[in-house]
Amino acid sequence: MDTPEAVPTVEPTLLVATFAPSGDLRHCNDAWQSVLGTAEAPWALLSEDDRELATASVLEAGKGSLVTNQVVNAHTADRNEPLPVLLNFVPVHGDDKEDHRITAVTISGEVMAEPPSWMISQTQRHRMEALGRMTMGVAHDLNNLLSSLIGHIELLQAKAEREATSDAIQSSLRTIETTAEDGAALIEKLQRYIREDTRKHFGRVSLPDLVEECITITQPYWYNEPRRQGIEIEVEKRLGSVPTTMGDASELREVFVNLILNAVQAMPEGGTITFETYTTEQGAAGVRVTDTGVGMSDEVQDNIFEPLFTTKDEQGTGMGLSASYGIVQEHGGDIDVASEPDEGTTFTL
Repeated sequence: MDTPEAVPTVEPTLLVATFAPSGDLRHCNDAWQSVLGTAEAPWALLSEDDRELATASVLEAGKGSLVTNQVVNAHTADRNEPLPVLLNFVPVHGDDKEDHRITAVTISGEVMAEPPSWMISQTQRHRMEALGRMTMGVAHDLNNLLSSLIGHIELLQAKAEREATSDAIQSSLRTIETTAEDGAALIEKLQRYIREDTRKHFGRVSLPDLVEECITITQPYWYNEPRRQGIEIEVEKRLGSVPTTMGDASELREVFVNLILNAVQAMPEGGTITFETYTTEQGAAGVRVTDTGVGMSDEVQDNIFEPLFTTKDEQGTGMGLSASYGIVQEHGGDIDVASEPDEGTTFTL
């Protein structure tokens, strides 16, 4: 089992701090000090209510609980409006597996609004990328609808020919078919444009290295927190050599992080997550992510990539796998799922 020693900072603007379980600050980076407060007063830019929330979250994490998705508002000098910040509080256990004491609390924060220092072009690009990803998902759904429509039109045309239906009806069916095919062609053109625009920002990506990074980044979720609860989740890697991929590393990281978090949530009693990279017969790079969790029904599999679909009730947004699907599509790839209830799940990219 691999247990990486440190969690690297992927985004340079990530707010990072380490507190003692008692609530005293040990370290915070420059990004933290510019948004939340100084080393002497780490919550100085928060309102009194938010300071109380943040302090209570540190103390709760200091007792061993994972505290996530806490939103506070920072009041910075260069903004008229408060700056929303998403905070996650992760308890850090001692190096000795028999030692269950909490030695520190690591906090990561993400600003949920564009900082004023961004250029207008950067903000526009950020918004257009989000819009493009959403459009890819909608286009996929529309393609499915149009494919079904065209299929039924062809059945009606065949029936109309057999039963010698009037020329007017057959002409109308041909018009409907042509219109549906034109709509499908327009959607394909839109998808192609989005992919080409996105690829302008692509660079070389090593998938085995990227998978290693994602395993490290998510260590608190598959290693630290489950063990605190007496649950053992192991990670196995079969990272063979694969062709270098052209892509956006940060977006691809989002895909694998989503898959890892879903796998952890699917194994409430523990289990194994296996990562495999391989080269397909066509010479493309492939990745399989397999868990030994509860699996899913055929109905869930049919809807798993749909926006807003979730099996986690109020705890899920239904956007994680939908966004992952859009990202893979932008990269000209495919993502599939194979699962059986109580038999685990495999995602293949």
